[in-house]
Amino acid sequence: RGASWGQDDSILYAPSLGGGLWKGSVHGGDPRPVTTLDSTRREMTHRWPHILPGGRAALFTIRTADEPTFDKAEIAVVSLATGKCWTLIRGGTNAQYLPTGHVVFARDQALFAVPFDLAKLRVAGEPVRVLQGVSISPATGAVGFAFASNGTMAYAPVPPDSHRAGLVHKDARGGLLSDFDAEGIFEDPRFSPDG
Repeated sequence: RGASWGQDDSILYAPSLGGGLWKGSVHGGDPRPVTTLDSTRREMTHRWPHILPGGRAALFTIRTADEPTFDKAEIAVVSLATGKCWTLIRGGTNAQYLPTGHVVFARDQALFAVPFDLAKLRVAGEPVRVLQGVSISPATGAVGFAFASNGTMAYAPVPPDSHRAGLVHKDARGGLLSDFDAEGIFEDPRFSPDG
């Protein structure tokens, strides 16, 4: 669920599906928790950390039980010294800071950029769509993009609606038993105990 290597050889990572972020060192020692889920907000997971320059804070993604996909998740920042967190952006996942002074994040198969004040750890404007057709998993929040330190970007493109599908019920020979008149984001189908 993501990891970020800091300038001090620390690694901030998400070790579980339904938990907070932890910090460890590449030199060994016991890792320590950095964030914990807020049950009053119905938080389900903290993931996709990105340590900011200077190493005093990190961006990460929060998903609550009220959000059907990571397209509706929150981009937050955490102080690595105190563990205090606050939301920067509602609706997005997998944020990264660029040397241009922008935070880039994903939503609805697109990348958005927003000016970011690194000293105040706050956004300094409105997000603007900069690239459409980027591979995003709405179920996990994983995004197929990366930036090099010189600003070069690589990304995995996808055609529009690639995550949208229908459900069908077939027998062992491939014969159609039922075709559900629904289209959406479906993953991990299961049969009920009575079939």
